[in-house]
Amino acid sequence: MTVPLEKSAMLLWLLVITFAAAPRGTLSQIEMVTTGPREGTVSGSFLLTCTVKGAPLDSPYYDWNCVRLSPGGELQFLGWIYPFGNNTGYAPSFQDRVTISADKAKNKVSLQLHALRATDRATYFCARQHTI
Repeated sequence: MTVPLEKSAMLLWLLVITFAAAPRGTLSQIEMVTTGPREGTVSGSFLLTCTVKGAPLDSPYYDWNCVRLSPGGELQFLGWIYPFGNNTGYAPSFQDRVTISADKAKNKVSLQLHALRATDRATYFCARQHTI
């Protein structure tokens, strides 16, 4: 049995744009490009990677969140990473199955979901959050 991972999960990592970090009168141009599988196998795992362009991954002003949207419309928070301080945190319901990591040299955030279940069918997103 396979668990489809919506194509938009690879194309549409949600970007939360905050204007407080940009100088007055400017907008930051940030692009997030994702790569990953289209489906996974039940009890297997999948890795989704988001490459950030136009913003430093390890800025003290941002952390990066991973969320998913189920086919029924439920938005679920999986976890976050703060590359500047090398900190992570996970939602209690996912902490045993999710790993979020950052490669500062390549400006990438990765989400790995282990022990896939049929209920993991969703669109997965990455969101930048202003920390200050």
